[in-house]
Amino acid sequence: AEGELGVDDASAVDDDLESLGPAVVELTDASFEHATQAAGGQTAGVWFVEFYAPWCGHCKRLESTWERVAQEFRAEGSPVIMARVDAHNNAALKSRFKIKSLPTLLLFANRRVYSYKGVRGAAELREWALTGHKHATGYDVPPEPNALVVLATRLEKWAAPHVHDFQKFMRHAPWYVRILVNISPFIVLVLAVNVFAWLYKRHRMYGANSKSKKE
Repeated sequence: AEGELGVDDASAVDDDLESLGPAVVELTDASFEHATQAAGGQTAGVWFVEFYAPWCGHCKRLESTWERVAQEFRAEGSPVIMARVDAHNNAALKSRFKIKSLPTLLLFANRRVYSYKGVRGAAELREWALTGHKHATGYDVPPEPNALVVLATRLEKWAAPHVHDFQKFMRHAPWYVRILVNISPFIVLVLAVNVFAWLYKRHRMYGANSKSKKE
């Protein structure tokens, strides 16, 4: 029919889009705010962001559709930018936007956040990103976490596997090792008190000697 794409025409469009290279922007804890300006004036366009994890099966199934929509938006000169965040390796963003399940799809526009809960088909994603989100209830973009929060989040992420390994070790450790570990805080406290007492005694003795020499 007139105006419809044939199989060859559709394949040619696919080839043209793929030749442009990846259109999905990969964001990180370090680059997110600079790129999106989500909490600022947001003059960098509308950002539709997928929070994913490398091990997430649903995320992998969405990947080709997400890239396809991104390619189309780029070819059309659309203000919508498709992006994604590895929530597993960017703990600060995961915490900031309270990501509980994957994939989570959030759209950022005019300093507001809109959560997409619909069908993850290309047509549905396009329509919602362009106009549908305007009829949804959004919320203000959470502020960037301060440096201490970011540091604590990164330390928690670094420590998590080590804590798991230690807990696994303790479950199979001999009874005397478990006892030693349990009383170790008390041992450290006793040592600290003794060191402090020794230092205090030395300070008193040094002070007394200095005073007698002056006399």
